[in-house]
Parts: sequence; C-alpha cells; structure tokens
Amino acid sequence: MEEILIRDELLMNVLNQGLPHAPASTLQPQMMDAAKLEFAYLQLRMICESIALACLAAHGDIAETGTKRLQKADADTIIKSLDNLHSDFFPKPSKQPVERDELGVWRLTPITSGFLNKDDLLRLYGECGNVLHRGSMRKLLSGNAPLTDANNPNIWADKIWKLLEHHQIQTIDPNFQIICLMKDKVLSRPQISYWTMRPDGLWAIEMAVRAE
Repeated sequence: MEEILIRDELLMNVLNQGLPHAPASTLQPQMMDAAKLEFAYLQLRMICESIALACLAAHGDIAETGTKRLQKADADTIIKSLDNLHSDFFPKPSKQPVERDELGVWRLTPITSGFLNKDDLLRLYGECGNVLHRGSMRKLLSGNAPLTDANNPNIWADKIWKLLEHHQIQTIDPNFQIICLMKDKVLSRPQISYWTMRPDGLWAIEMAVRAE
C-alpha cells in the first residue's frame, strides 16, 4: 500500500506540475507532453499490478493463490483468476465514520459509484499497455498511432483513490474482514486493521497494524 501511495503522489505531481525541464526537449517540444503521458501511464500500470498483487496476498488463505502460475502472473490474469476462486475478492470502498451512531456503533457507509471496479482495472491495464507499447516500425513511421486523451490519467487516478482511500476486503471466510486506510491523518501513511464477526452480527476489531 505504501508503494501505491507513493506512486499516486508522484503521478499527481507530474499531472499538476509537469516533468522537470530537459534542455534537449527544445529539439522536439512535443516530446514533453508525450513523456508526461507515458510517465502517468507507467505509474497507473504499476498501481494496477500492485492492486492485483495485494488482492493475491490478502486472499492467501485460498490454496490456489499460492500456485506458481498466479505468483508469476500479470494483473489481468490475477484478477480474472481470483474472480473465479472468490467472486467477492475485490476491495470495496467506503466512507470512514467520524462518530458512532445512536447505538454506539461505528458504521461504514458504502461508496457505490465513481470508483475503480474490477472491469475498470482490466480496462485500464490494457490501456496502459497500448500507451506504453511503441508498436511496429511501420506503425511508428506512419504517424498513425492512436491518440490518448491527456485527461484520462486524471480520471483514472480519481477512480483509484475513491477505491482505495478507505476500503474493506472480504476474505473467503465470511466472518473475517480486512479494512484499509490509504493515508491516515496523523502519520500520513497506510493503516490496516483485521476484523471478526461477533455473534450479534457486528464487526469487532481484532488487530491493527501499520501497512508496508
């Protein structure tokens, strides 16, 4: 999670402020915009892979996740394989409660739209490959490479943050859940807590750790 947070901040810095000036860029000024877009998509691709690997680690209690095939797989294969093993494996975004309700319970409010879902992640992963792959020499010389909207990385970054800012992961055990906070307000770093279902149907925290 720390890697995702760092890459997200690097991504937003470049999107908002641009890349450092390169003297040679005066030879081809348009290269700066292209390099900015490529840097953005490289970070998005690495974030996609980190999300997929985090899902794999979070569901390590499923025997099949330890196979060599999945341990060496790309994000696309991991997400599709996990979906077959445990359909509820993907992170679920929610709003962190700021106070207890009238019953004294901390209740999460589900976020239902605007976040990166499973299908979005697969689509983004493919889009990253298209942007970062130069293609054949004929395609390069033809000048017919498909154009990518320069605002797309901002849209994807916003979806990713809405997914990960505060989310929970339901393990294959219905009585065990992981809740993650991407950046806490005190230490500005990720935090993870592990929760178990109580007999009354409410969740109780079992352990909290600092996320690496």
